[in-house]
Amino acid sequence: MIKSYFYLYRFILENLEELTGATVTNIYTQEKDKLFLALPNSEKPFRHLIINANPNFTSLLLKEEHHKAKKNFKDFIPELLPNAITKIEICENDRIVKFTLQKFEIYFAVMGARSNVFFAHNGKFEAFRKNKIEGLNAFLSNKNFITPVAPFHFPENSPQNFDLLKKDFPFLNKFIRNEFYTRFNLPEGKVVLSGLEKICNEFLENKIAIGLNEKDYGVRMYPAGWKIFQDLTLLDQQEKINNAIISYFSFYYKFTKEKKLKREISSALTQQLEKLSNKLNELSNRVEEGSKENLYRKFADLLSVNRHKVFKGLENISVEDFESGKEISISLDQKLDAQGNIEKYYEKARNEKTAYEKSVELFNESKEKYNQLFELRQRLEDISDLKELEYLKKKLHPGKVNGKGKEKIKFRHFLIDGRYHLFVGRDSSDNDELTFRFAKQNDYWFHARGYAGSHVVLRNENPKEKMPKNILKTAASVAAFYSKGKTASLVPVSYTFRKYVRKKKGMPPGKVLLQKEDTLIVKPEIPTNCEQIFE
Repeated sequence: MIKSYFYLYRFILENLEELTGATVTNIYTQEKDKLFLALPNSEKPFRHLIINANPNFTSLLLKEEHHKAKKNFKDFIPELLPNAITKIEICENDRIVKFTLQKFEIYFAVMGARSNVFFAHNGKFEAFRKNKIEGLNAFLSNKNFITPVAPFHFPENSPQNFDLLKKDFPFLNKFIRNEFYTRFNLPEGKVVLSGLEKICNEFLENKIAIGLNEKDYGVRMYPAGWKIFQDLTLLDQQEKINNAIISYFSFYYKFTKEKKLKREISSALTQQLEKLSNKLNELSNRVEEGSKENLYRKFADLLSVNRHKVFKGLENISVEDFESGKEISISLDQKLDAQGNIEKYYEKARNEKTAYEKSVELFNESKEKYNQLFELRQRLEDISDLKELEYLKKKLHPGKVNGKGKEKIKFRHFLIDGRYHLFVGRDSSDNDELTFRFAKQNDYWFHARGYAGSHVVLRNENPKEKMPKNILKTAASVAAFYSKGKTASLVPVSYTFRKYVRKKKGMPPGKVLLQKEDTLIVKPEIPTNCEQIFE
């Protein structure tokens, strides 16, 4: 409603005396779609008329104090200034305001997406916004401009039908129509001119209300007392159009920013709650299973007793459990001999104790954080303080994205077989960010075993589909290449799912613990089917 014909009409009525005779000393722009006319006088040296040609917020505003920027501005028609305003008029049946100056005219035309300001001098036109202006002279010459008077009246011979009347007076918008038929019990389309004039004159006479639609945070400007807006939450009321427009934009930007912040926070909360939910499910299963420290130590002890039965290439072995007397099957690493498998199980037992304690700790921390975030999401709609919302947004760290909405990637990025995305950390802190912030739970994680080097993550887009062995080997070769083992002929590379990679509190950057892992022996290289992507 800020774009209403009658609010333009009211602006002229309220400011006609002050603007007529005022001298325009400078015309410039320093904000998109806004034109500034400097109108200084002895009492108000920084007075400006601001013409907003933004299609969504077309309006006029007389501001007592505004300062021109020192740079990044553009002047218009300086050769015709200074120049005094001699007359201000409005088109009789359209949203076009005409400012007549001593040497030229300014037309402010509200035409939806084509809204613009035109400078006319000696029959030639210059447009403020980039716009086609062919035929503009003929278009404007057919318009009848009048000096606004109150109250507003329709001509006596005007049709008694709303649709026919709207053809002559396009400014009769849907809000005016809805308000008229809400108040008057008439057949749709039938018009009583006196009743319609009353509603139109309320734009000129009533206080101007600023209201909020709680459903979509939309801010409306309308005549106080209108029935169709009675469900809005009243934010402010103003006597003068200038004050109302200032109030409207103040609330508009507040609630627009609030809405944007809440949308970003809600999105971040949803993502984090989903991640925490998945994490809690995994940790819950892990905690319920209990620690396997004693089991792994038992396996190591049983293999020690039966070391004569263990040899390289064996996948598993069945031995008698000395506690139960039953046969027990133990999986073996085919690449290791008896001593290697025994040491591996003792190492797993040692790691299992730490890993299980960490799992319990992570479960409790994750559960507490989940409850906090869930509670925050429940009360988000009740938070209206912008500073608190800004703080929450910063605290939640919503992921930075580029213009197309994709994750902004700073790691080395490769594409395997034109399909599989591989990411490589550049240093220790980068490794931690890649592993614990960027990688997803079911992504594959690689690191050269026994060598310092980069963490490498292979994106697993479809966890239900088994990753081809050659893709895993390619990723392992890249991990070996970005390690201290780069010059070796062959390098062992540990790999596992990201969800099995843990970090103990106090561990230095880049250091991790693996709950389970497999090993590939590969040549350190960037294979030919692996192409680096530079972003």
